[in-house]
Amino acid sequence: MKKIILLFPALLLLANCSTVMITPHSLDKTQKVYVDTNGEKMRMALKQELTDRGYDVTVGTKSVVNNIDLTTDSTVGSLSTTKINGARYVATVQENPVHEYLIIGGRVICMFNGWKWWDFSISIADNKTGKEILNWSGMGCKGTTISKLRDLLDELEK
Repeated sequence: MKKIILLFPALLLLANCSTVMITPHSLDKTQKVYVDTNGEKMRMALKQELTDRGYDVTVGTKSVVNNIDLTTDSTVGSLSTTKINGARYVATVQENPVHEYLIIGGRVICMFNGWKWWDFSISIADNKTGKEILNWSGMGCKGTTISKLRDLLDELEK
């Protein structure tokens, strides 16, 4: 029983683990931001937060072009191309699958913090300078994660 009592605070400490690389004051609110289509969880939250802040958010299409070796007539790889519709910033979000034990544990930990457990990676790059201005990988409860997203966007905008 003591182990369970000690385990619960440890889980709470891990409830929002993340790694962040950020370049403050580097996001211009007057410029267009491209975010991939579809998605749920963090991708949807990012699009909604940027839209609520007044950004011109555009979504585009991705297509994969096969690289054909004409001498052997075989595919040697593929190239993913993205039409970013003239956006200055490109935001990509990877939503990682959450293991079953984390779903159950996450619901307990996140009971009063959004009910959802997210595992994600976000990158925002400046197309003009070629620099990545935000790289954030983490996991946590929906409420805490959205709050952290807002704090990071505040830091980017200042």
